[in-house]
Amino acid sequence: MLFSKSSLKLFVFTGLISGSVYAQQARIQVVHNAPNAPAVDVFVGATKLLSNVPFRAASPFQDAPAGVPLQVRIKPASGSSDTSNPAYFQTYTLAANTGYYLIANGNLPGGTNAPNPDGIGTGFDITVIPNAKETAAVSGNVELRIFHGVTDAPTVDIKAQGVATLVDNAPFRGFSDYLPVPAATYTVQIAPGSGSPNLLAYSAALAGLAGKTALVLASGYFNPAANPVNGQNGPGFGIFAFTTTGQTIQLPTATSRVQIIHNSANAPNVDIFVNGGKAVPDFAFRKATPFVDLNAGVPLTVAIKGASQSSDTSNPAFKRTYELSGTDSYTLVATGLLTTAGYAANPNSIPVGFDITVLPGAREISATSASNNNTDVRVLHGASDAPFVDVRVASGPTLVNNAGFRDFTPYLSAPNQDLTLEITDSAQAGVVAAFSAPLSAFPDSALVVLASGFLSPAANQNGPAFGLLAVTPKGQAILLPLVTSNLRTMTNGDLVVYPNPAQDVFSVRIPKNETVRTVELVSAIGQSIPLVYSNENERLQIQSSPSQEVYTLRITTEKGNSYNSRVSIR
Repeated sequence: MLFSKSSLKLFVFTGLISGSVYAQQARIQVVHNAPNAPAVDVFVGATKLLSNVPFRAASPFQDAPAGVPLQVRIKPASGSSDTSNPAYFQTYTLAANTGYYLIANGNLPGGTNAPNPDGIGTGFDITVIPNAKETAAVSGNVELRIFHGVTDAPTVDIKAQGVATLVDNAPFRGFSDYLPVPAATYTVQIAPGSGSPNLLAYSAALAGLAGKTALVLASGYFNPAANPVNGQNGPGFGIFAFTTTGQTIQLPTATSRVQIIHNSANAPNVDIFVNGGKAVPDFAFRKATPFVDLNAGVPLTVAIKGASQSSDTSNPAFKRTYELSGTDSYTLVATGLLTTAGYAANPNSIPVGFDITVLPGAREISATSASNNNTDVRVLHGASDAPFVDVRVASGPTLVNNAGFRDFTPYLSAPNQDLTLEITDSAQAGVVAAFSAPLSAFPDSALVVLASGFLSPAANQNGPAFGLLAVTPKGQAILLPLVTSNLRTMTNGDLVVYPNPAQDVFSVRIPKNETVRTVELVSAIGQSIPLVYSNENERLQIQSSPSQEVYTLRITTEKGNSYNSRVSIR
């Protein structure tokens, strides 16, 4: 839709001449959008109609006489009713039964101001927009009329992110027809007339304006330093909406809530840069940020380099540009391998090179927090050498069905109680490993659970072993403990292992009054490795020869008890 520029010389203000009665009426709203003008008084004839109207203020819609000449004068605000030497003078006649927006805009003379890049004059004037409306044609819609009021801004496009271009090629002082949209929240983007890239983006929460209209103004200066006002930088660029009652609403910068997780098993600590600035320094594997605000609706260039004190972004290991939705939240997960040489291929032939996996629809609280204390959980398959798997709650629902590397689930609401998560083959023919998920500690929260590390560390340069990593919205990253099907869950405090890390031979102190039946190491994927041991009173001397990895040492006794401790074989 092309903008138009009115040549009408019309002007109206509220409550015109006290005591006068006119058979014909118009409806008008007045807006002060002249960025270098002070607060003003407005006169019709000899009567002061509006007093001390500041920049970015508007009157409500009111009746005004139609069909008669109106002498309008504008002066700097004061207590005087003297109409001589006005800063602006014009005579207008209004049409009956018609609505008008009357927008004071441009620069008062005497200042130093940047020219308009399209050569359009920027002197002070009143732009009159006829056929103004106060109600939308459809009760569930809001109808927007958009005005370009920035003197030093070029012709621009204005878009609703993910919806459409609202106005195309809008010059200074151009205005649109009414644009009906459902009353909801939108991200409004400002782009050059070519359509890209998006330069600025703002959040427009319009749900409260259903059935109404609003005037939306681009206001201020693109370059405040080049447009000084009273010896200081002029007012900066912004988008403002004016309701029919005269309420001024500044649209905030569009942002999205974002959490970043490092789940690349062979990547070192890294620095993450966003648009050239170091956003996350020295970020380690299996660490996470809390949710933070990032700009939405505009390009965000993400670059990743090995951690250092430098802020140089040249030659990054990874670089990509994203545009976030201003009405969504995200979990961004570093997945895959920084280098694939010497590492196992994915058994389902899925590429395992480094990438950022983007999970939209991220949550910080449970969707059911208003009604119960459930915990919402979503799962990401982030183990590069793992095949298709299912993840299920023991004796409960399946969370992940036939998921391959980098697949992720929607959120599932679960009771805030401690659960056991079982990883099975995709046919659920057998449990590969089981982990304890202490959801009782996270009522009303929303967690992301990631398959992390390598199923076979030995085939991946002895990298970190497989585990389930639970990440909270505050950035706490928790490796879920491995559990077994024995009579009770094993507890680390029941055994003492030394030395730990161990090599081929190590010792274990066992509880008193227990007779050992079996001793084994359990890998992260549940593989059992029998051990050779000798029993010396309350100490076991153990000989092992497994690959280098972190294991669970499991000891069962003749009483049917099971004990465990983590042991690292080096």
